[in-house]
Amino acid sequence: MSDVDDPSSSSGEESHASDSSSYSNDRKVTMHLYLYQNEQQQPSRYHKYDGPSLQSALQLLNHDDPNFKFVKILISVDDHEENTALKSLDDVISAGRAIAKSATVENLGIMGNHLRSNEFDDGSNILLFLKEMKGNRSIRHVELDIWDVELDVWDAEEFGEKMLRELEPFLKNNPNLKSFVVEHCRICHDALCLLMVALMNRDSPLGSIELNCCYVDDEAVKFITYFFTDNPKMTPRKISLACNDISDVGYFFLSEVIGNDECKLEEISLIGNDSCGLTGIRSIVSAAAGREIPMKKLDFPADFMADTPDQLQEFVEFYSAFPAFVPNCTQFYCG
Repeated sequence: MSDVDDPSSSSGEESHASDSSSYSNDRKVTMHLYLYQNEQQQPSRYHKYDGPSLQSALQLLNHDDPNFKFVKILISVDDHEENTALKSLDDVISAGRAIAKSATVENLGIMGNHLRSNEFDDGSNILLFLKEMKGNRSIRHVELDIWDVELDVWDAEEFGEKMLRELEPFLKNNPNLKSFVVEHCRICHDALCLLMVALMNRDSPLGSIELNCCYVDDEAVKFITYFFTDNPKMTPRKISLACNDISDVGYFFLSEVIGNDECKLEEISLIGNDSCGLTGIRSIVSAAAGREIPMKKLDFPADFMADTPDQLQEFVEFYSAFPAFVPNCTQFYCG
């Protein structure tokens, strides 16, 4: 198998001797790499590479094939796919280096599967891939979907922190990056600190930040809004904190950011935060109503509406009056 040069140094092979020494070579790591020409392409039209054909896909990346701007990579541990099971982490390293060198990849999706505590895989191969690819300066959109996570809480938080630590230079130094999405990964406060410091040290703000299903609570929201309150010009145009643990308290913190005249936020999604109430929603709507830059999209959870008939009636009256509160908002959704 031919290797790809390390973009950060000429001694890439030596630098990774210690990184891979702790991994068992007989551990079965399955890696699927999908190359596709546009974001809307159906799964059946994906060009899928795994096992022996993986190297041919890496060659396409190495030669900056202009037909493939969107790359989706699934890195998992799987005992059941013997034909595609890799006997070492060489392909993970090669794929990371290929992504790092590619000038055509714009959209990178990284999916992690079957992460478990003390069994099969703890996410180390994903971290190794991120360490290799983070030198890329052309990628515009990154999505990390670490699903089927069965790690213990402590291990999951440690993994989230390690993941963002690997990505910190990439988030900070890639001038072309427009959006960053993390889903189904436990993001602790230390990890949030790494993320926010990297974002605040960019030359320009991201267009979109999404932390969905990441166990974000009110304290985490307070931490996030602290940075944006001090640096309102670094606020993205879209924030999604869907399916987390945010209550009315977290909504109040967000309303302080939205109410800042220098805030550039235009879209916010908070669906799936079912511990909130109408009080929290009102605080955000009131902040949005007084903005010079209009909010274009507000998405809120709706489960609270059915608690009592009076509460439902209150919401219906509020929803009916919403256009008068924020006349320039093109979408107000509760679901």
